[in-house]
Amino acid sequence: MKVRESKTSQLRPISVHSDTNNDRNSVGSEEPETSSLDIQEVESFEDLLKICGDAGWWQLRVFLLASFCGFLTALQNLVYAFIGAIPNHWCRPPQVPGYSVNDLKNLTIPLDKDGEYGKCVQFKRTMIDNWTEVSNVAQSLTNLTSLPFHLDRNQTEFCSEVDFDTSEFTSTIVTDFNLICGSRGWASVIQAVFMIGILFGSPIFGSISDTIGRRKTILISSLIFIMAGPLVALSPNFTTLMIARFILGASTPGIYSTSFVLVIESVGPSWRGVTGNLFCLPFAFGYMALPGVAYFFRNWRHLQLVLSAPSLLQIFVCWYSSESPRWLLRKGRVDEAERILLNAANANGRIKYIPSNFHQLVQNVASVGAPEVVKTSWLQKIQIIFSGHAQLFKTPKLRTRILVLYFCWLSISMVYYGVALNSPNLSTDRYWYTFLSGLLEIPSYAMVPPLIKFIGRRLIFSAFLLLCGLSLLSSLLITQGSVLIVVLALVGKLLIGAAYALIYLYATEVIPTLLRTFGVGSASMIGRIGSASAPFIVDLMGGQDKRNPTLVFGLFSLVAGGISFLLPETKDKRLPETIADVETDNF
Repeated sequence: MKVRESKTSQLRPISVHSDTNNDRNSVGSEEPETSSLDIQEVESFEDLLKICGDAGWWQLRVFLLASFCGFLTALQNLVYAFIGAIPNHWCRPPQVPGYSVNDLKNLTIPLDKDGEYGKCVQFKRTMIDNWTEVSNVAQSLTNLTSLPFHLDRNQTEFCSEVDFDTSEFTSTIVTDFNLICGSRGWASVIQAVFMIGILFGSPIFGSISDTIGRRKTILISSLIFIMAGPLVALSPNFTTLMIARFILGASTPGIYSTSFVLVIESVGPSWRGVTGNLFCLPFAFGYMALPGVAYFFRNWRHLQLVLSAPSLLQIFVCWYSSESPRWLLRKGRVDEAERILLNAANANGRIKYIPSNFHQLVQNVASVGAPEVVKTSWLQKIQIIFSGHAQLFKTPKLRTRILVLYFCWLSISMVYYGVALNSPNLSTDRYWYTFLSGLLEIPSYAMVPPLIKFIGRRLIFSAFLLLCGLSLLSSLLITQGSVLIVVLALVGKLLIGAAYALIYLYATEVIPTLLRTFGVGSASMIGRIGSASAPFIVDLMGGQDKRNPTLVFGLFSLVAGGISFLLPETKDKRLPETIADVETDNF
């Protein structure tokens, strides 16, 4: 039973003194104690938050400190669009006295279907043994006999050296490590290993967070994040670079996801939805800031170092942050939790409403919410994990739901990151495109809550995916180079961003409580496969035809939108608790 506001409002003011020997005290002046509350009226952590204030200045402080990490992770999450850019390149023409570079390019390199110089092929050349410079000078530049080789313009061959266009970038990872032609696929690995790092880091840091606490986990992952960023920039070889990107990706959920949990655990139930949406805003700001910084730093190593510098601020964030009192209570650390709650009450102006038996109330909540400690071996833990995932597929309705969620999550992640990285294939300015993509994150977050509140989950979720697919596919009907293609791509980005924001909530509502962790966790991991595949689709398939990525992203979004109608509507419905609930028509 929740604490009634009418009862707490009648409590007389007190103040709690600070005492270094007693963590339960806080700063204040001597006043009469308030009356106590019945223990039966305070049964959960939410009840304690109600007394201390569940949405006040203390929660705002927690939110501002914790959400800052979104700005930092956005910079590293999307920087591949610039450090992994593949500049225009062509086979290096030979040096021949009397010929300009452009003359030799026109003579020795064929044009591709887009009218550009071939990236990795040249006309077949056979060197002339007794050619001298004198013969070259004596003949006209248009006479091919003046060249030191025979040129067969009917046959092509792969070239061993290339020249890069440096008009946009002085250097990228691609130019430094020569990741073109036969090695072009390795360029996409740069982003893929980052996403795979997130895939591995999520369960690892999730487990660490539950074991040692939110604050320490954020600190540890922040230190790794701070060190990995410069390591990427200073990598002497490609292997070191991939390892550094993997570590950087693995530390990301340790910061972002744990900070999100910390914020959600610090606010009352009625504020969690709004807080969850607002938590994403710093990510959008980092998304928008990235192209502005990249515009002024065209050397990828310099850009990576500059983007890594703000990560140092995470040290101060961790220093001024407090541990989650909810987690402390679950671990039986009552005094620490009480001290933080009293500080929250003080900051929220609720200290005068703290009952005289507050310590007893906190102890009671800790004892009620403390999980039963059962020692299990690693083998038993692995068996539990496999058993939990196996149960997701045992019954028909639940199996349908989880398979639909898997495909939708994979598609959403693929399309979200794919469209974000696809500016080279749209023949548009990558700086403005990235900025506008980041700007559209804000309305994509904002439009979800009112739509699902008044219309529902399933129709809105399906509509986001279907309209995204239609927007992307319709752009294929427009002449290449038209600004309308870019507009439609950004509309698709807006819609897929909204679908991304909604799928976390929707997934938790269609999977039963007993299997929710397994279902949402595994679906999220499947989604990382989609995000890891996005750069390969953009770089490799886009290298064959610039329209291919848009076609793939549009089709996946369209199919995901269609099959999502197989999911149930969950608006205003009780959440399923067991598998049996899912298999009944009421859920």
